Amino acid sequence: MPRNRKTLLSFYCDDTSPYAVGAKAFQTFLDYCAEQKIAGESSAILGGGGHSMTRKPSDEEQAFLKQVARAWDCGIGTHMEVMTHSGLFDFQTNREPEGAVHEGLWLHEPAVTQAEYERYFRSILAEGDGAGIRFTGLTWPGCGCDPCKRRYA
Repeated sequence: MPRNRKTLLSFYCDDTSPYAVGAKAFQTFLDYCAEQKIAGESSAILGGGGHSMTRKPSDEEQAFLKQVARAWDCGIGTHMEVMTHSGLFDFQTNREPEGAVHEGLWLHEPAVTQAEYERYFRSILAEGDGAGIRFTGLTWPGCGCDPCKRRYA
């Protein structure tokens, strides 16, 4: 007698942002996952545009944030992709300073204290909280810049 088998499928939708394909594409993805009862994870880069999209968002950023906030209800957890996927973000000035050390390098520097990491992560969580985003994990920003490639070669 044949038995019914279930295959578990796990996926990860990386680097979601409103800048590449737009909020509507992410909405379509979430709708499909909800309809098909698919579970997975995605990452959100709140500062990928050089500023925090949670503060004074453009219409497209606001539409994207709305989708990220509803992701959990659609079966998709949201990992914070640190803040910029590039340079270390300055939360006081709401921008990525020119020439800032890349987050991927900063995360592995022995001189960075636990308190500095905690402060940075708490700031990212606060940005997400302000937009109603529930983070379920953290991803390392796999930057492909020359300094990062040399460091991890």
